[in-house]
Amino acid sequence: DPSLARMGTLTESAPGSDTASSGLNGRLQRISQRLTSLIGLLPASLGGKAAAESLSVTTATDDPVLSRVGATNESAASTDTSTSGLNGLLKRIAQNVTSAIAAINDGSIPTSALRRDRLVNTNGNATAFTGGFAATASTVKHVTAISIANSSGTPCSVDFRDGTSGSVLFTVPVGPNGVVMSGSVPFFTTSANTALAIDASAAIDALTISVSGFAEAA
Repeated sequence: DPSLARMGTLTESAPGSDTASSGLNGRLQRISQRLTSLIGLLPASLGGKAAAESLSVTTATDDPVLSRVGATNESAASTDTSTSGLNGLLKRIAQNVTSAIAAINDGSIPTSALRRDRLVNTNGNATAFTGGFAATASTVKHVTAISIANSSGTPCSVDFRDGTSGSVLFTVPVGPNGVVMSGSVPFFTTSANTALAIDASAAIDALTISVSGFAEAA
């Protein structure tokens, strides 16, 4: 019966390739072998796995996503709108941020230029500061903050002068509880080589006057 040969014997060997001549028994053995090989490539179970224990999924080498992402050594985009991968555009953004930081730092006041000073006045006479706002050659002083404590409870006013006998730069009315003032723009500026001084409108016991700001070459 020719059908027996086509079905194959019980001991028929699997064919050497998927298309080699064989009975159905051998063909099924071949299919079984290939299924066993396929199963061996699958993870042993479902769930999160390390790379060696999971199915390999990689991006094709000609996938257009690669060019859009950009290589790790891609050059920064030459302008904000020029053609580039994401890596190149991010490099451009990083460069712009770095430039912005430098610009901010250039406009800041260095710590070495900051000044502060304090004095106590009880007689109402013009009195010069002797610390950070004392006279400094070829240097002007900018005042950005003022604090006046009035322990007497009597209102008065305080003139800030360009030297003890110099012109009045700024006048601050002082209530019975004192006053605090600050701003991002200087309230006034002394002349070069001139100490900042205060001149109270009356003898108050006592006025404690603090100032802060920064120095700048004249």
